[in-house]
Amino acid sequence: MGCFFSAANKKALTKSFSCATLFISVTVIIIVYDLPPERKSFSSILYRSFCVGQVHLRKEKKYMANLKRSKQRECIKAFLATRTDHPTADTIYMNIRQEFPNISLGTVYRNLALLSDLGEIMKITTDGGADRFDGNATRHHHFICTKCHRVMDLDMPSIDGIMETAQQCCTGKIQNYVTHFYGICGDCIDKNSLKKFFKIKKNTIDELQNLCYFNISNHY
Repeated sequence: MGCFFSAANKKALTKSFSCATLFISVTVIIIVYDLPPERKSFSSILYRSFCVGQVHLRKEKKYMANLKRSKQRECIKAFLATRTDHPTADTIYMNIRQEFPNISLGTVYRNLALLSDLGEIMKITTDGGADRFDGNATRHHHFICTKCHRVMDLDMPSIDGIMETAQQCCTGKIQNYVTHFYGICGDCIDKNSLKKFFKIKKNTIDELQNLCYFNISNHY
């Protein structure tokens, strides 16, 4: 008993009691202000305060449960750490289920959302395409193809000076930024060039065919 009521424990209990008292006081003030006059009895206020406190407690327990380490979440992080192609949730799901056959797509989405909120991974939203995910959560830049929605890392010099430029135009405090560059990737350019080439080739053959009395099946 002496150990339980040590100075350190008394200080911790006092701090906990003070926090609890402050929370209840603020809650009661909010509830009293929100209640109509006929419902501002002590019993009504006490009951509503208890209900509000229980709701906050359940939310806190649920949040703490989500933060607990899970094998599935760690597997998702490990998988993303091996990929540089920024896979979609569907791609991640198809690979993770090889180790966890019973995992659902919804579970993968929830874990990805939690990891993104915690800053352990990066979510990249593309116009017209599915969200992509990056295991590298440090600040870096991406190129997004507007044709195939492919996402690629850009190995480029730092442009952090842009924060100072932006800060001069902002009355608040800028703490971070995200930069995406949009365009057409090399593969899509090559495919488009091939399409144009074969289109020209076909038109040339059609023009030659109109000048000949025999069929042109091929040419070199």
